[in-house]
Amino acid sequence: MANINKNIIMQAGAAVANAANKAAGLAAATPEPGAIISAIQLVNGGRTIGPDALAHFTESVRNKLLSLLVTLEPIQDFNGYEHPWPAGAGKNKAGPLEKGTSSESKPAGTSYTNMKIANDNRLRSIDLIPTYGQQVTVSWSDYVKYAVCFTCYDSDGLYLGESSGFQSWKFRATTINNASVYYIACVVKRNDSVPISSADIDSVHLQVELGSAATSWIPYENICPISGRTGLHVYAGPTSAIGDAATYSMAWTSPAGTVYAGSADIVSGDIKAAPYYASYNGETLVGPWVSSMDVYDPEGTPTTGAQVVDLGGTMTEYHITGQDIITLVGDNYIWSDSGDVTIKE
Repeated sequence: MANINKNIIMQAGAAVANAANKAAGLAAATPEPGAIISAIQLVNGGRTIGPDALAHFTESVRNKLLSLLVTLEPIQDFNGYEHPWPAGAGKNKAGPLEKGTSSESKPAGTSYTNMKIANDNRLRSIDLIPTYGQQVTVSWSDYVKYAVCFTCYDSDGLYLGESSGFQSWKFRATTINNASVYYIACVVKRNDSVPISSADIDSVHLQVELGSAATSWIPYENICPISGRTGLHVYAGPTSAIGDAATYSMAWTSPAGTVYAGSADIVSGDIKAAPYYASYNGETLVGPWVSSMDVYDPEGTPTTGAQVVDLGGTMTEYHITGQDIITLVGDNYIWSDSGDVTIKE
């Protein structure tokens, strides 16, 4: 019956309509004698709709869906940027700042020695910034409030000297042309008499970039955590207004837990989950993959420690009890809060 031509129609009275509804598992109906009923819809004619964010189709009779598949994509906020990046992989090479101390010893966790900026009322970059004789531009958020200088280090992280004092220009472009200078570290102070504080760490927006021009600030790193789902909602109604729709809910805390990518069929109860790594450590990926620290590169791998979802990896399958979804006569709009829908009837 699934191959009946969609153009075939039949004139059906009440008896035919009721028989059709009974075959579809629906309650009996009593349409007007002579009502036109699409035979293809009476027998679940094999139509596929979608994938669409909002599926819209029309029916001549009520029908029981064979499948309603929701595509589950990773949930990720890029913090207003186009993609994530790991520490120092963007144009801003100025790493995290910390408040200075009264000691000239090597700060804990840093890679350099003999800091020489021994002042607890200044901020300093925690990590050295590679320069290797390139031109470097330093910029920051408020040239009235803050002034900046940088200190120079050799390839072993040994202090070589300081730039020519603190500057409050709009930006400072300089060429590190001393062959001995491999790294710099930035130091920030306030121009007023207010002591430096932890709040200044977030507000100074220090940026060090290669080249001769200052550009708009971006953070040193843009880590974008990935979250998943333990359930979803599907909405079905005669319009695309949620107030007109019936809501169908699906939850899979058990047995699937959190699904970071994959699919869920609310009719069959079948769930598929893509491989997920909470802290990537060199695992083999099929790809494409999504990372909390990286843009996908088919020739590369994610940063160690990143959250990763392997969209091309072998899915793990789970099953829960499905539920019937019955279409309406006339317009049908179906959508989900969790991804595109694909409908089979």
